[in-house]
Amino acid sequence: MNTRELRYKYNLSQQKLSDLTGIPKGRISMWENRNSPPKLNDYNILKTFFDNMEKQMLSKLGDKNDINDLPLNQKTEPLTKYFKDEAEMIGEVHEDESEYYLSGNNQFVDLGNGYFQMLVPLVETYAYAGYLAGFSDLDYLNLLPKIPIFVTKEHRGTYRSFKVKGDSMDDGTRRSIYEGDIAVGRKVDKKYWTSKLHINAWNSFAIVHTEGIIIKSIIEHDVEKGFITCMSFNQDKEFYPNFKLHLSDIYEIYNIVQIIRNNY
Repeated sequence: MNTRELRYKYNLSQQKLSDLTGIPKGRISMWENRNSPPKLNDYNILKTFFDNMEKQMLSKLGDKNDINDLPLNQKTEPLTKYFKDEAEMIGEVHEDESEYYLSGNNQFVDLGNGYFQMLVPLVETYAYAGYLAGFSDLDYLNLLPKIPIFVTKEHRGTYRSFKVKGDSMDDGTRRSIYEGDIAVGRKVDKKYWTSKLHINAWNSFAIVHTEGIIIKSIIEHDVEKGFITCMSFNQDKEFYPNFKLHLSDIYEIYNIVQIIRNNY
């Protein structure tokens, strides 16, 4: 049973699922972040709950057997009111790098209708240590794998994407960044570190520190003393307390502009 997929299907947060089933939110978060199955009692509670959710959804579409018994010209008409245009086709994913053109520091494919596909270098979790040594080495950067993202203009600036590990940024809400997600960030140039970072407008950051790469929210920037205070979204503050970093120990800061969800 994949609780995360089921929650997304019925638009439920971890907290909402906890409220409706009586199962502690922390237990739900543990299953999803550690890919561990629920015990039998919780499994039965969840199965009953989601079975009922499915029945309620199907009941809105009418009884399936009755619909199949109708003539063809009567099958589709009662269902049309449930189907609306809720998405538009942007374009296919272009994986061949030779199809991209260079604009500024970034590579693009023009998809038409105001959409572009942009290639962004990806730092996998196993490559974190290597990135600390090679982030300023052009030859190293050119060897990084790249992922395509959809954008609405030819963005300038330097972009990186980071594969997320751990559950420090998971608080069960829509803002959560889960283990396995890819966080796409735009580099905040060091010249802007001497004035207040836009921490109220920017939700989260990828911070390339001398001791490693972290994904955190920044809740304070002391320009005079030259440090930032970092916070995890995870509400377990005993395990994930706030902490300060001095800017002199930081190589790069990226404002997270897009999260690509992992397929669980």
